[in-house]
Amino acid sequence: MLVDVANAMIAAASESIEHVFGEGAVDVQHGPGEWDGEYLKELYRTLPAVRVALMGAVVDNQTSVQLNPATFAISVATGWGDCSTPESLQLGTDGTHALLDALLVGMHNRPLVNPDGVRIGFCKMQTLDNLWQGAFSQLRISVFQMTAAVNMPVHIDSPDTLQDFLRTGVEWDIDGGDIDMTDTINMRGAA
Repeated sequence: MLVDVANAMIAAASESIEHVFGEGAVDVQHGPGEWDGEYLKELYRTLPAVRVALMGAVVDNQTSVQLNPATFAISVATGWGDCSTPESLQLGTDGTHALLDALLVGMHNRPLVNPDGVRIGFCKMQTLDNLWQGAFSQLRISVFQMTAAVNMPVHIDSPDTLQDFLRTGVEWDIDGGDIDMTDTINMRGAA
């Protein structure tokens, strides 16, 4: 499930960016949650870039194990190009802020679907942080990170018919050993 959700996040980010900037304008891929110097040097060759990473999740096992919600980081890195200051990079119709807007608007409250078109989650954008550091200034890179909460619904096989839904099996264990009785309960007068 996590791979499908991560791939759906990549697709959502790509579609959001393509809607504003056109196809192939920004490199969108899976990436690490934390970036070190080596990763930044590698990333520098593909700017502008967006990386999506699973950052964590709450495990809810009251009925079955599920991650609800899972937190994904969407990191945005842009190079300064011919800009002399970070401010000139961030403003304008093709600047960093326009890229952030495209992602925030395009991904917030968005259903996530797998390649078969089955809904596998729901993306809700939560935070936006400027990760400006001296090292980024030396590399002439602007870096922002957004977080998104992704609720992944429990997959429940729905019954084929209403008759199947209205009939359920029950097992009784009276003395704590083996199953003592089994039965079928028909709800609302099902035949």
